Amino acid sequence: MITQVCSYELLGDPWFWKPEQPQLCSQENLGQTAFTHPLLRKGWGTRMILLQDILAEKKGWATRPKGGTTISNLLRKIVPAAILVLGASAVFVGIRLRLDKREARQLILDAARLGQNDGSINLSDFLAKHGKSMHAIRDCNEEQCTYAADLRNAPLPLLHLASPAEFYISVIGKRGQVQEVYVSAKTSIAGKPYAATIRSVSATQCMGGCKDFLSDAVVDATGKILVSTIELGPGATLADRRIAFQLNADCIFEMKGCSNPLQITGGWPIRAVD
Repeated sequence: MITQVCSYELLGDPWFWKPEQPQLCSQENLGQTAFTHPLLRKGWGTRMILLQDILAEKKGWATRPKGGTTISNLLRKIVPAAILVLGASAVFVGIRLRLDKREARQLILDAARLGQNDGSINLSDFLAKHGKSMHAIRDCNEEQCTYAADLRNAPLPLLHLASPAEFYISVIGKRGQVQEVYVSAKTSIAGKPYAATIRSVSATQCMGGCKDFLSDAVVDATGKILVSTIELGPGATLADRRIAFQLNADCIFEMKGCSNPLQITGGWPIRAVD
């Protein structure tokens, strides 16, 4: 038999109710139950409330989470998720920088062998090998085309782990033959911009006005090197090319970046040879 309860007393917390002396509901006292019990807030209206209804609602109210508990549960979910995202981002950035460093290193090695008479590597093989980084720029046609790769340490400056830096290489090809190779490494050293560049030209691109080997530098008032350059003409020897292409861009893709021009150039000489 289900007992019908018509009066209740409040136990401190407004969510918890218990029957007083249970009274059988009658038409006379039925109305007071609907107006004195909080179930009215849930839209129960004026109706007879059964004991099983009270117990069911009481159980639900007793397990309702408090505000602080809800926030704690939310933090327990958010914090691990944030740590996971940061960890995955760090791994992605590290892998990307390592791959770019390796690609820059290989581009320099292969660029040193481009267009040499010994047939070390031709333009089509070079582009096929570095197809992911080298892309055609400007207007290309069957006659001539320029290809370039631009690798940057973009994640590191955003995290204040290094100054903005860039490794750039471009190759001009004409009728499948290499006309010019240009390589540059740009960064900041001791708060001042620094660039090291190599330009190697063919006989047709040079038009007879190039030196076989030219090395120079630009310094500021304090004697700090701002720009290091090497230009190679069609008559540059294998030894000259080895000196020029000893350029190393590894520090560009590392935390803290480059601290000395020698890290990039390896100590280029400043001399000119006719």
